[in-house]
Amino acid sequence: MTNNKDLTLNVDEFCLNIRVAIIAKTKNGYILEKKDTYNFLIGGRIKINESSSEAAIREIKEEINLDITEEDLEFKTVIENFFTYEIGNVKTHEICFLYEIKKELENINLENNFVECSLEEIKNLEIRPTILQKLLLEEKMPTRVVHRA
Repeated sequence: MTNNKDLTLNVDEFCLNIRVAIIAKTKNGYILEKKDTYNFLIGGRIKINESSSEAAIREIKEEINLDITEEDLEFKTVIENFFTYEIGNVKTHEICFLYEIKKELENINLENNFVECSLEEIKNLEIRPTILQKLLLEEKMPTRVVHRA
């Protein structure tokens, strides 16, 4: 049973976030969410007592209203991202479990701020964390990524 609280820990001026991101491919490219001047993959914070794959399934349902199972997901890598969060100037250590939906998605009705972007378009976008742009363009996934912004 999951808890509704995010796996986030604040210690003094530091913050630890545990999150999940999902690569979702379509025939036209990848599904990204646009926020202000940057973009990011489907995903969000993992809840207390929730596995990373359970969080991926929940986030996909919440964000693009797609029902999938754990068998539809492939674990790709873990990204350790170190950055300063703009709001409040908080030094953040984020651990992100990256998954990919195994099948190409079809007939997805994207709402809110979700868009399909080709690899060509991704070259010119600001994607966060910034290392994701490189990983998507190279289509290679190392076992573990450490990124300091």
